[in-house]
Amino acid sequence: MDEHQAEHSKKCSGWREFLPHFAFVALIFLGVGALAGTALNPSKPAPTITPTTIPTQAGVSEAELKTTVEEYVNSLLLAGSGVEGVISSIKKGENAYEMELNLLQDGSVVDSVVVYASFDGSTLYTAAFDLTEPLPSPTPTEDPLANLEKTETPVAEVFVMSYCPYGTQFEKALLPVWDLLAEKADISVKFVDYAMHGETEIMENSRQYCVEQEFGEEKLREYLWCFLEDGDSPRCVSELDLDEGAIDSCINETHEQLNVSFEPPAGSYYPLYPVHALENEEYGIGGSPTFVLNGKVLSVSRSPEAIKEAICAAFIDPPEECQQTLSSTPASTMFGFEGGSDSGDQC
Repeated sequence: MDEHQAEHSKKCSGWREFLPHFAFVALIFLGVGALAGTALNPSKPAPTITPTTIPTQAGVSEAELKTTVEEYVNSLLLAGSGVEGVISSIKKGENAYEMELNLLQDGSVVDSVVVYASFDGSTLYTAAFDLTEPLPSPTPTEDPLANLEKTETPVAEVFVMSYCPYGTQFEKALLPVWDLLAEKADISVKFVDYAMHGETEIMENSRQYCVEQEFGEEKLREYLWCFLEDGDSPRCVSELDLDEGAIDSCINETHEQLNVSFEPPAGSYYPLYPVHALENEEYGIGGSPTFVLNGKVLSVSRSPEAIKEAICAAFIDPPEECQQTLSSTPASTMFGFEGGSDSGDQC
């Protein structure tokens, strides 16, 4: 309770320090209305933004302008804030008056901003831009495949959680590539070292791990083609004629050897899944999916063609399979093989 009160007191005292910055933000919003032609009339709220012409005040003096601006700012923008705006200097530029507006709290200057007014005193601006300055050069986008180590047999590892919708999205995009390059590249699906989707996910992670351990990589690919259709693992085990007893035995042995638990450890939200813990630590895996190619974590579009292009770029001598064009449509999230939209999200 004491900690809560201390934090509350800290927030309350911080509000007083925030007021000048709140006032500055209010002035920024003023600029939007000014660009639309907001008249300096402190007797009524800022008008609705319309493209109407504002009557001018010919021959306004600097003293009159100072009074008008201060009345407008303090009556409309800073009222009730405990902050007062005072014009400390006025300088006539080529196209407008430039004024320094000090923000005072308890009589002390706590911040200042530069504002501008038209020569006739009808319009106030909070910013001026020099349109003669050259535009900055665009920052070149880094090629994710730049500096990628090339090898005779690229190693592509995809880390997922079996019920993460973004993980299944990547897997569905990966499968056509895996089928195409299975004999040319070392491609594998591995698991993030924690599970966000409970016991169901831990069991499915282990089921997929054991399908590969017991029946080989090709059978795992067949299983994934089936499972990612609708998430019905019993149907897939049956249709692929997999020995369910062998899978269950493998799961039990794996969980016992690695101390897999369905409960999170103290201080954690999610249970650990340590089957590929060493690889997770080596690459700094932090979410599902994470794509690692020849030891480098990459971000690529989640379409078969984009993944194929990435893996093919990692060959010293790309095989003829790399000439085949796959779908450029991103996979959908979760289950089903309909097309979706690209996403960089992770679980």
